[in-house]
Amino acid sequence: MGLILGKAFRKDFNAMLLCSAVISLLLISGQLSAQENHPGRKADTLELVRLEKAFDSLFNSKQSGAARTIADSMIILANRSGIYKYVAAGYFNLSLVEKSLDNTEGFTENLEKSIPWFLKGGEPAGAAMAHTILGQAMMPGNQVMALEHFSASLEIRQQLGDSAGMAGNLVNAGDAHYNTGNMPDAENYYRQAAKIAGLTKNDRVRVYALTNLGEINLKMKRFEVSRDYLKDALALQMKTGNKRRAYPILKAIGTAYLEEGKTDSARASFEEALVLISNTGAGENELLQIYTQLGMIAKAEGDTATAGQYFRQTLNISRLSGDTENEELALSNLKAIAPVKTVRDYALENLIESLNNAIASGDRNGRLKFYAALRDLHNRRGNNRSANAFNRELQALEDTIQAENRAVKLALLQARYEAMLSEKEMLLAARQKLSAENQRSKVAHRRNTVIALSASLILSLAIIAILLLLLRKRKKNINGNSG
Repeated sequence: MGLILGKAFRKDFNAMLLCSAVISLLLISGQLSAQENHPGRKADTLELVRLEKAFDSLFNSKQSGAARTIADSMIILANRSGIYKYVAAGYFNLSLVEKSLDNTEGFTENLEKSIPWFLKGGEPAGAAMAHTILGQAMMPGNQVMALEHFSASLEIRQQLGDSAGMAGNLVNAGDAHYNTGNMPDAENYYRQAAKIAGLTKNDRVRVYALTNLGEINLKMKRFEVSRDYLKDALALQMKTGNKRRAYPILKAIGTAYLEEGKTDSARASFEEALVLISNTGAGENELLQIYTQLGMIAKAEGDTATAGQYFRQTLNISRLSGDTENEELALSNLKAIAPVKTVRDYALENLIESLNNAIASGDRNGRLKFYAALRDLHNRRGNNRSANAFNRELQALEDTIQAENRAVKLALLQARYEAMLSEKEMLLAARQKLSAENQRSKVAHRRNTVIALSASLILSLAIIAILLLLLRKRKKNINGNSG
């Protein structure tokens, strides 16, 4: 079964560890400026503080290239100034950059480089932190190297009296031994982790350690010891208020009862786990196994009706998820409690019920899906006549849907055509109106031109007449004077 809660815990623990690492590094960096006050180094320390802040800003804004340059500058300046803690900080920052770029080799290489500088700079906590992160990074592929880093970190944390760090590293070491099959050492590390976590009130680590102690003892068939550990873990988990993480512990308790043959207690634990999953929405991926185990218990007690209900639940879930392996297992379990024909009737009944629901709700895609499923089911059974009938229904429905889609498209095209015609008519009317207005404008312009010309001619004639009168009058005056 593997480590219960293992993957979920390690994923969260990795994130928590990386965050705490960054925070720890920032705290260390903040302390350095206060420690490097003597002449010749104070200015460098202030510059390193500035570079650290610049790195944080660039790294958080995902400017990896610029952040790497700043980290390199930190290393050069700190090394030249003899401020070795900042050399370590620079390498640690480089590891963060490489991690963000998914460069595992660069990530681990820079972390390893930071360790001796942390120790040389009088910061063993930083070295322990780097060892722990390296161990976590190496866990999936190199358990031996991971264990070496966890052990190195644990040794440093013991010297520092860091109880919280010790508990975390003990759990990590336990995981490494568990994954390599070394159960005695794994149990020893988990037991130490549980004890220290209890003293420091670290409920999360204690629950994890207790759960894995229960798992190890279950593998060794020490059922009562296993349940004691698991029940302690369950009580503590429920006390934290996070019930979403409790269902795998209940499931493990049920498995311990079941393997010991205590079916009543096993059933109670599994049913309690089902309630928890239903209430929290967590652990739905465990439903298949829990329903199967409840079905096996009912079958062993001769309650074939209840067993059939649980096995049909697994059948429905596996079909909905497309899990063919568990679908075959569910069918096999159903065959074991009923004749083959009955089992096939269950499968057929489920599909027909789903088809009827799709028809009632007007879900045409659902109808297509279940017609195809019924056709395939009858094909597998060699019932060609029924398979052909459902295939005809499938083709008819597909043709209907296609015809309706074509009709809809045609109606849309018709509507668009009519809209275009209407728009064309509007444009033509506007054009005619514009043409008429233009014609009226031309007529008015010609009329105005004639009037203007006429007025000009009349004015010219009037001026000429006046001039002639003035000329005649002047001539008459001249003649009178001469006489």
